[in-house]
Amino acid sequence: MHRRRGPVVLLVAVLLAVVCPTTATGMRIPGRVGAASSVAPNSDPARITDGDIFTHYTSAAHDSPHAHEWVAVDMGQVRHHVNRVRLYPREGSHGFPERFAIEVSADGEHWRDVSDSRVSRAEPGGWGQVIVDFRGTSARYVRLNASRLGRDDEGRYSLQLAELTVEALDAERPDRRASVEDVEVSTEAPGHLARVLIDGGGSDYWSSTPTADPTTTESVTVRFAKLHDISALSLLPASGGRGFPIDFRLQYSTDGTTFTDIAGQAHLGHEPKPGVQTFRFEPVRAAALRVVATRLDQIADGVHAFRLAEIGAEVGAPFRTNLPGDFDRRWNEMWLQYGAVADGQDSVYQFGNEPNYFEWMARKILWSREAGYREALKDRVREHPQNPQGYVWSWGDNPRWPSGNALHQTTSPMYILAAWRIAVWDDPDFLADVDTTKAADVPTIVGYEATKTTPAVPDGGSLGQSFAVEEEWTAVGGRFPTFGAQGSAMTLSVYRGGPGGELVGTRRFDSVPDASWQYVTFDAPQPPGEYYLEMTDPDGPIHWWSTDEDVEVGWQAFTDGHPTEGDRSLRVQLARQDTFNTDASKGRTVWEKIVESWRYLEGHGAKSGILVIDNDENDGTPAGEPSNYWDNLKMGYKEPYTNLYFYAATQAMSDLYRLRGNDAEADRLAELAAVVRREYRQTFWSEEKGRFVSTVDIDGTVWDFGLTFLNLEAIAYGLASQRQAERILSWLDGDRTISGERSTGADIYHFTFAPRANTVPIESAGKPYWWNDVGGAISLDAAAAWDEHLENGGAIFYTSFYDILARHRTRGVDDAFARMLAIADEYAVDEIERRPRNSYGADWRLGTTGPFPESGLVPASMIYTVFGADASAAGLRLAPKLPRQMSRATVEDFTFRGRSYDITVDRNGVRLDTSEPGRSTLSLEVEGLRPGRRYQATVSAPSGGPRAQEQVTADASGAVRLRVSIDGPTRLIVR
Repeated sequence: MHRRRGPVVLLVAVLLAVVCPTTATGMRIPGRVGAASSVAPNSDPARITDGDIFTHYTSAAHDSPHAHEWVAVDMGQVRHHVNRVRLYPREGSHGFPERFAIEVSADGEHWRDVSDSRVSRAEPGGWGQVIVDFRGTSARYVRLNASRLGRDDEGRYSLQLAELTVEALDAERPDRRASVEDVEVSTEAPGHLARVLIDGGGSDYWSSTPTADPTTTESVTVRFAKLHDISALSLLPASGGRGFPIDFRLQYSTDGTTFTDIAGQAHLGHEPKPGVQTFRFEPVRAAALRVVATRLDQIADGVHAFRLAEIGAEVGAPFRTNLPGDFDRRWNEMWLQYGAVADGQDSVYQFGNEPNYFEWMARKILWSREAGYREALKDRVREHPQNPQGYVWSWGDNPRWPSGNALHQTTSPMYILAAWRIAVWDDPDFLADVDTTKAADVPTIVGYEATKTTPAVPDGGSLGQSFAVEEEWTAVGGRFPTFGAQGSAMTLSVYRGGPGGELVGTRRFDSVPDASWQYVTFDAPQPPGEYYLEMTDPDGPIHWWSTDEDVEVGWQAFTDGHPTEGDRSLRVQLARQDTFNTDASKGRTVWEKIVESWRYLEGHGAKSGILVIDNDENDGTPAGEPSNYWDNLKMGYKEPYTNLYFYAATQAMSDLYRLRGNDAEADRLAELAAVVRREYRQTFWSEEKGRFVSTVDIDGTVWDFGLTFLNLEAIAYGLASQRQAERILSWLDGDRTISGERSTGADIYHFTFAPRANTVPIESAGKPYWWNDVGGAISLDAAAAWDEHLENGGAIFYTSFYDILARHRTRGVDDAFARMLAIADEYAVDEIERRPRNSYGADWRLGTTGPFPESGLVPASMIYTVFGADASAAGLRLAPKLPRQMSRATVEDFTFRGRSYDITVDRNGVRLDTSEPGRSTLSLEVEGLRPGRRYQATVSAPSGGPRAQEQVTADASGAVRLRVSIDGPTRLIVR
């Protein structure tokens, strides 16, 4: 086999167009930095191609901006139709040139300026990429040539740049071309090498080795850097069309090794002809595509070969629009990476450990073709633990969030929301499913986790912690880091009465896992009293997590038997079993679990309209515990985040009772939802700030740190009035400034892909901080200070889902789509794989990848905005709104109650196509029509005459309602 690939270096995006504008070929080529005019110490020019916007190249420094510096990218070979460069400044835009040109070269010596005059001088707004478009050209090298330098962070002038990517974009029509990593061929003739297949030119061609036997098998394979949902393969024959195979088949591979025939893509007796040959098929998830030629064309008398000029593939699912440019491809790739979690990169987990994620995963996945993901979600919702009081556990195996030992109060409303969505989107019978598992009882624990300091046992000495217990107990232990060392050991001993008291238990621990809890346990319960846990005889690196703060009253840390400042991590397991820590859900149906969850909420003030968390833990003060997903923030008591999900859950409960035929209860809960909305606005709205505050604590103190996510989610779930929503968005967009805030104006969207989590530093309220530092491990005085942590000036990607929905709800689809376009541009740079380490070395600043599966909500926003899709007891609702740049959009394999549809919307109406066999009934509401206008609803076979036609009139709200009987493949058109 012969394989040709670009240089093996880190990412430089080169997306190649081909000679014919109708082809779908294209690819992504690795590149490398060719050269730079100068390089500052410890500043590698390769940083501009490393796919990391938080590293940067720096040239030599100058005392004046009037100096020339440049940096160039080598694409490995001449590429054609290059027409775009993306420049990402260093964070803070330090050193970004005030005047520059984009130049290209075929040989690295002779350069041409291709910059359009309107963009030859560009300044990024705040911190964000600069996109330079120009007329398509051929080049191997591309460079930024700066003629007026920007000021760096040391007050001098230099060229500084984080990323430079090069693209060839079809800006006149949708450009869905997949990024090709390399091409592999069975044989190649001298002078006709495989590399030309992916250079975007089309004038040269690859040829297999000529043969006299036309039945010789030859092949071409294109490989992608990751899995794509591919819906078409385009082949550009050699000039004149000779050498295009007569018999061939198309194959795909999910692993790049084992290939499978694509259904309907075996071609026999194909007529050779010039021009692009495009073969379309149902989307296949592929890491590679292959053309296998089994009968070759004759290129000369008695001589046969397979010849091809270009090859490329199209990313076509699930979204397809008529928007020019690469939006479709970027959004589909983002969906596969973060939504379906199926591009082979495992950028995010499929699930988090909390039921808080259930609502988000339901909104993310239920509409899609991802059947396995959907079933996994249903399993988790069905089997998740719930205690006898109806509280849905915070974790899969613990009623509390393990690291902080906190009760997350959003679990119950978000559980209700997820179960409701599964019932109305997927299967109403899900409510009758039975929980078949029981989680192990969790012991009742008292104590404290401290992770601020890590003292070691002095030579020949000891570390200890005294503690007092008011009831019988059965185990005591601490948490001991080894910092990755294997085989570390130590001894723990328990004394009654303090150091030097009666020894009541001891145990030697060998091969202690890093940062693990280790316990001395007792068969018989120990009586209440004062005790002392001592660590001695260490072997290998082993320490005891501690803090220099006095946390527990009456408890005391010791070193060598003498009191020392602070406390150590220590937990005591009580003898009694608290029913709150027991899973009582086995044998309950999903509906029964929903009802129990609602009863738990009613027990916390739900009937009054505002959920009040009055449990002596989540009290909203700095001394309290976090109450939701944002688990460093001390939201509690009357807190708007849990209450916004309580509001949504109230609406869900109303719809669930409607689904079950209890209209009276449904109406009662709908009235309660209206009360909740009114009370929410009265309780949490700040007219002075023009936004919802962060918490009203048990003492009546109002805390407000400008929580952007909270305000966006409140708008998206319908809690803000139109006036309130406009004021919130004007604050976020920088149209109005709130005096004294740390982040204002353009800085709120400093990270572009999402707003900062808050605009007021948490530490600005002073000590004790309104912050859960997890025993000192995440300290506001260090690694969690402003702009160092994703919950304190950083950002989490999922919030952009609610940003998009909030804008769509308040200002319309164009404002929402502007955010979507900005996010797609960010994805083009580095796929938003952003986990930069902060200045303390912790990767806490941004939340996009890894334990953030909710990032996949962002590409799913297309469903809820452009298509306006949602579900309820009444059926499927479509309220499409196309942005002004777009006149048609399609979502493929849209799944609703067991049947898959392709849905197309345009400015005249909607079309639903299903190709599946079997009978079903679809209840459909189409909104956004012209009130009072008559519309034609046509039901037909996809390629036949109408089965039924009906004239329907849009009501005063612009909606029509249909009940459609589907029998096998069916097309429904409303226009």
